[in-house]
Amino acid sequence: MTGGGLSYAVVTPVWNEEERLPVLAACIEAQKLLPTAWIIVDTGSDDSTPRLLDELSSRHSWIRAVELG
Repeated sequence: MTGGGLSYAVVTPVWNEEERLPVLAACIEAQKLLPTAWIIVDTGSDDSTPRLLDELSSRHSWIRAVELG
């Protein structure tokens, strides 16, 4: 959607967010003005967060997952 020329990007650091990441993703996906980019930086999760990041980044071209550590 358009926002009168406005755009924004989101950077979110995550660590073991398997319960909260789907809720946050649903909120961002429901925005009237979607971000031009959502960079999710995994700082070493040992739960299913990396799998969720793969799903999110394959669902939308504007979502990019970066793994640290």
